[in-house]
Amino acid sequence: MHDLCEWYGWIGAILRVGALMTTVSLPINKSVTANIRPGDTITVTVSSGSAKVDILLGGDQIRGGSLISTATISSTTTYGPYSKDVVIRVHALTTGISYAIDDTLKGSVTADLDTLGDSATIVRNTSVPDTVTLDAQVAAILLAGNAYVQSNTTTTKQNDVALTSTTRVFSWRGSSSGVISGFAGGSAGRRLTVQNSSNGNAAGSDGFLLLEPNSTNSTTPADRIITPGGWPIILMPGDSCELVFDEFVNRWMCATRSAVPMGLTEFSDFIGALAGPFVGTTSGTSAAIAANTNGEDTTEKAKGVIALTSGTDTTGRASMGHNSSGAFAPTIGSMLSVQRVGRASNGPSGTETFTGIFGFQDAAGGTWNDGAAWEIRWNGSAEEWCYTAAAANSFTRGSSNLPTPDGTFIWFLVFGNANGTRYDFAWSQDSMSFTIAGALSSGLPSATQLPGWGASNIKSAGTTSRSCVVDFMGYRVDGQRG
Repeated sequence: MHDLCEWYGWIGAILRVGALMTTVSLPINKSVTANIRPGDTITVTVSSGSAKVDILLGGDQIRGGSLISTATISSTTTYGPYSKDVVIRVHALTTGISYAIDDTLKGSVTADLDTLGDSATIVRNTSVPDTVTLDAQVAAILLAGNAYVQSNTTTTKQNDVALTSTTRVFSWRGSSSGVISGFAGGSAGRRLTVQNSSNGNAAGSDGFLLLEPNSTNSTTPADRIITPGGWPIILMPGDSCELVFDEFVNRWMCATRSAVPMGLTEFSDFIGALAGPFVGTTSGTSAAIAANTNGEDTTEKAKGVIALTSGTDTTGRASMGHNSSGAFAPTIGSMLSVQRVGRASNGPSGTETFTGIFGFQDAAGGTWNDGAAWEIRWNGSAEEWCYTAAAANSFTRGSSNLPTPDGTFIWFLVFGNANGTRYDFAWSQDSMSFTIAGALSSGLPSATQLPGWGASNIKSAGTTSRSCVVDFMGYRVDGQRG
């Protein structure tokens, strides 16, 4: 037998299919679908106008399957029998056509669009009719077939991304990293799967997709996303998450991720100055790693902070992380570093010079040789933030789209693509609005120039102690493990 369980576009319509043939009006550009079991036949009658009929092998009414045949009909046509499950989809091409499906088998199906709510209930029993109840919104999503996937390749910042009425899956396919503040088109109970499909691009054309938490960049509050723990959702290539629109809070809510921060492999918030899974190293008189109160106020809301203090030696230093070189292979899989850091009240100068390095680096021994990271440094004439690639102690830097350094915290993200041919750099001052500052694709570490990871403060001139502060830090490294 077949199950006719999807209907769209005519609220209040009731369709019953059983031993008798029933005729129903189908508005223009609307569809009805049915599953046909092996050995069954189905007759479609178009009494006026014309309709497009697609026969698809396997799949279901949501995804359809592979197309076997398609035809435009204006009269009675019988399909089947088939040796496998197929899906038939009837699509009205003219206004107000009538169609009927004749099934001589037992059982019946009811599609009732009067019922509100986001539900689809199927009761199967050999002695009673099958019953399916759908509201118009659910039916619209289901009937879209393959159109329920909405693709997107934008790598600039996107605010209030407009969803089509049938979008069920948002497939992001950017060739570098991207940021989204929210989605327009939410309604009670609507579900949306967001996928980072950039790993389907050519080698090296992948990136992270960041969903901002409750972002003020969304001009419409209802487009915003509430995330677990208030952390941004960072989808690495191949990752996905599901959002559900909650009409009570009037926001999208993340339904599939826990509060484990940002899907990172290892992470520490330094509560009570505890290092978590990371290791600290120091060198020089009074160099230290210790708890710090910088930013613990109503503006910054830092929970646990450590200070990396250089001490008073000209070459004093302090580092936290996986500090040895050779810890990360930049050409094996995609990599992500997330840190919220800053410098204490005094920045680097020509007489008291230090460099803060945050990301993939191997500077714990005092010299940065290989990696890709953010820096706060003295550039010879001024203090600056910059994003940097290092290969054999040779540096390539960028400093566009960056804020002026001050004593407040700043989020720094570093993403390395799967084959180590590009690094993307992003930042935020409030966790709700992120900027992709730029990317570097030259001067990168090779397959044999393997960095460590962490945060370092390296002194190079002067005898006054200077500090960099770290609120939290974490990383993720993907790739086949063999």
